[in-house]
Amino acid sequence: MSDGEGYVRENPPPLPKRRMALKGMYLGRVFGVPVTAGPSWVVIMGLLTWSLQNNLNAGLAGWLAGAFGACMFGAGVLLHEVSHSVVAIRRGIPVKRIRLMVFGGVSELAHEARRPGDEFMIAASGPVSSAALGVLFLAATNLTASAVLDPTLRWVGWINIWLAVTNLLPGIPLDGGRVLRSAVWKATGNRVQATRVAARVGQVLGGLIILTGLVLFGWLGFDGLWVGFIGWILFGAASASYAQPFTDSDLLELPVDRVMHRVEAYVSPAARVETVVFGEHEVVPVMGPWGDVLGVLHRSAIDPARTQQVRDAMIPVRKAEIVDSGTTVGSLLMALGSADFNVVVLASGEPVGIVRPYELIEYSGRPG
Repeated sequence: MSDGEGYVRENPPPLPKRRMALKGMYLGRVFGVPVTAGPSWVVIMGLLTWSLQNNLNAGLAGWLAGAFGACMFGAGVLLHEVSHSVVAIRRGIPVKRIRLMVFGGVSELAHEARRPGDEFMIAASGPVSSAALGVLFLAATNLTASAVLDPTLRWVGWINIWLAVTNLLPGIPLDGGRVLRSAVWKATGNRVQATRVAARVGQVLGGLIILTGLVLFGWLGFDGLWVGFIGWILFGAASASYAQPFTDSDLLELPVDRVMHRVEAYVSPAARVETVVFGEHEVVPVMGPWGDVLGVLHRSAIDPARTQQVRDAMIPVRKAEIVDSGTTVGSLLMALGSADFNVVVLASGEPVGIVRPYELIEYSGRPG
């Protein structure tokens, strides 16, 4: 590239991609996937060790057995997440990391599954591995007659069975919710609709668990309150998924001009609705005399029994619903803060497209 003074200046080489910051303690890699744990994980391991040895009441042997049981619990949670990750990788979905947390773990996938069958296999693999591990530990109790080791093995076995069963409850963000989502996705062909169905079920489950916790609180005290707290977390996560079902990172990083439906013209607010030509689209932008976007006109908003001007039938748009064509879907959704919108996309000040939930649902539900 010439700088105008007689010599050519080369473009600088691209900067290297920044590596993802791994928050929490780095524990190593499993099948190439980084594993991290938060400080809460250490606290949980300590509490489990203390609780197990307290029930055993066997001195040093009880502490050793408690530490063993806590470590096996952690290994079971890790195996659960590794199963998700391995299946995801085999299905062509990279895994960013496995994160161990206070209530279990999460496998952070680079993007969502592209097919409902992939979604089902990834989601189901975790509970299946937990159930298998639980059966294995329960069977191991037949190989020893230790008064300290037997109850520890039995506890590890049943806690893994419990992990499998609770994760199969059919509500997002649990694995069972993703299994349900895969089934609805398969039936409807629409991933976003399926996400909302599974998230709604998750909200119902969370609400029921909260009510159960409140009832148990009056009966058992703190243990009941703990159940209610778990229900509150489930309800919150499900509500977030329902409000923001577009979770595909590929979609969120795209510019809006990749997902919009294109418009070739716009209409004046003073025009008669019967003169508007929609063509193959259901909505057109409405522009004022000074080139300002006033709203959008939906075909369904027109009353054929009435003579109306466009301004009487149009839907006004907010400032956040007027964006440049280079705006990413993710930043758009963050700015909107609403599940219902009519976004007018501009290029050089001219309207070039419309983005509604329909366009995002259509793109997000595409086959792989």
